[in-house]
Amino acid sequence: MKKIIAILLSLVLFTAFSTASFAEPVRAPSRSCNLSFNGTTAQCTAKVSDFGKEIKLTMSLWDGMTCLVMWSSSGTSTVSMSETCTVEAGKSYTLQVGGTVGGQALKTVSVTRTCPG
Repeated sequence: MKKIIAILLSLVLFTAFSTASFAEPVRAPSRSCNLSFNGTTAQCTAKVSDFGKEIKLTMSLWDGMTCLVMWSSSGTSTVSMSETCTVEAGKSYTLQVGGTVGGQALKTVSVTRTCPG
C-alpha cells in the first residue's frame, strides 16, 4: 500500500512540475523612442512590440511644459511611428511615448535633447 501511495504521489508531483514549465513567461513589451535633429527639424521616432497584443501608442513633443504636437497610432504586435516637427535652434525638447499594450498602461518613456541647429 505504501508503494502505491508513493507512486501516485510521484506521478502527481511530476505532472504538477511538468505543466508549470510550459507556462508562458511574463515579459515586458519591447519599446524605444528617439529624438534627433536635422537642422531645426525634430525627428521623433517610437516603436513598441509585444507579440499578439493590441497596442495603442501616443507620441508627443514638448517644449518645457508646452505640448507642441501629439501623434497616435495603433496596431497589433508592433507599432512604429516616425514624425517630424519644426523647432528652434538652441532649445531643449522632450519626446514622450506612452499608451497601452493589451489594455494595460505602458510606462511612459521620454528622451530630452537640445536642438543644435
